[in-house]
Amino acid sequence: MAFLRRCWLVGPPLSVPVLYALALESLARALELAPLEQIRLGIAGLPIVAIAFGWAMRWSCPESADPSPVLAKVRELFGDFSPFRLKLSVWENLHRVNAVSVGGIWTGATIVVTRGLLNELPAAGQRMLLLHEVAHQTRHHAWLRQLALLGLVIPFLQTWTLREPGSLSVWLASQVALLAWSYFALVTINRCLEKDADLTALRYAARLGWSSRLAAAALGRAIIQASPGPRDRANWSHPSVHERTRLLRVVGDRDSLEGVLNQPLTHVAWVLFVIGVIAIVSVGGAL
Repeated sequence: MAFLRRCWLVGPPLSVPVLYALALESLARALELAPLEQIRLGIAGLPIVAIAFGWAMRWSCPESADPSPVLAKVRELFGDFSPFRLKLSVWENLHRVNAVSVGGIWTGATIVVTRGLLNELPAAGQRMLLLHEVAHQTRHHAWLRQLALLGLVIPFLQTWTLREPGSLSVWLASQVALLAWSYFALVTINRCLEKDADLTALRYAARLGWSSRLAAAALGRAIIQASPGPRDRANWSHPSVHERTRLLRVVGDRDSLEGVLNQPLTHVAWVLFVIGVIAIVSVGGAL
């Protein structure tokens, strides 16, 4: 189990550039493209793949047999709160407490909630977890993540495509270094975006007139209840439960939310800046 858990922690973020490079190389061989043409094709195809992935995620969302009870529940919890101009779906057969935000600006936004969230969480916890997912949409986190993937895949694609015969050890070393950087960058971005969604949910709660202290406490309890186990640790997509609840306690004890709301996203901006510079230099050198 420990080995499988390590594979889950490392596998998803590292598989993105590798699978894309393999698919692109197969297509380039079929079309008999030169290496630089292959890189151009790869760069042009990234936005298309990102949009297609967003649509696929949205289409895979389960449809509630009768969405009116869910919409009635949202109106009961929030009234006419404007960010809830979103599509809502329910996993009827999933009784674990959870909610997921999929899609984005060009693919349509959907929030999927589980039957467990609607049945097991108190009203305050439901409100805060839904606000957390709304924050992912209103802060455009999906597109920030896609922008990061551009910077991760392009350098990997260049070194993969422009490898020279006789330099296998150098090529392998460059792949290992780029994959390690990809893992570090993507994990950092994902964890920061989760923290930003937590803090933005508190801002929305304040806009609705709720106490920041009570909202932070309710979100913290909901996060604990939604975690897979009592010792939930950080992974490639989320910080640890302890880290998130500690941040919420610190913020909840403040009289004002000013100065802390954008702090995690500031970290993301710096990571994106570094990734962008690497991508620009890499593509400029290749083209």
